[in-house]
Amino acid sequence: MTNSGPAAGWYEDPTGVGELRYHDGTQWTEHVTIDGQQTTSPYGVLTVPAFTMSRLAQWRSEDEKAVAIVGPTGALGQFVAMIDGTPGYRFEDASGGTVLEVSKPSLKSSVEVLDPAGYLVGTITKIGRLRSRYDVTPVDGDATATVKLSSGATDEWELQASGARRGSVARTVLSPPDGLMLAGADYATAIEGSLDEQMQRLVLAIPLAIDILDTQVTG
Repeated sequence: MTNSGPAAGWYEDPTGVGELRYHDGTQWTEHVTIDGQQTTSPYGVLTVPAFTMSRLAQWRSEDEKAVAIVGPTGALGQFVAMIDGTPGYRFEDASGGTVLEVSKPSLKSSVEVLDPAGYLVGTITKIGRLRSRYDVTPVDGDATATVKLSSGATDEWELQASGARRGSVARTVLSPPDGLMLAGADYATAIEGSLDEQMQRLVLAIPLAIDILDTQVTG
């Protein structure tokens, strides 16, 4: 999959906010039609300085419950498990619009992050087992960001990009995972400075990547 988009024109709105959304040949724009009227709506990017992702403990044999995302002013949306195709999650914002999808290719220690139209935004790859780090690689080829454990920590990661700290993720495990149960855990994420659209989506997916590739793994 690549990030190449369609030719310039109006297409079914991949976020689900409107009926149609305009693609300028390079990227999706804010221009949409809602109830047949042309208006504007951001292309599904959350721009908040901090958010917490919370997963409830549950039996692994059950259908997965939604994973909630809460920001400084309240609920921002939720990750909903997708059961058809490649295992993964769809992030729906508070209005029901799709912001991104996260899929995990089988047997790989990585996840792929896609935009609402299904175009690849980038990958988040776990490197190593003990004191692991995560490489965050946008598809446009810009420098890879790194999420690595803070010095002496086991549950707090620093996001670094272009040689500077850009944020953090702190995990609180409320109940540990085992062969029968998924762990209950909170992931408090703080963002420092501004991020471009691709990195905003990738940062939103980082706590979920840690949950899938680290927290829920047993044995």
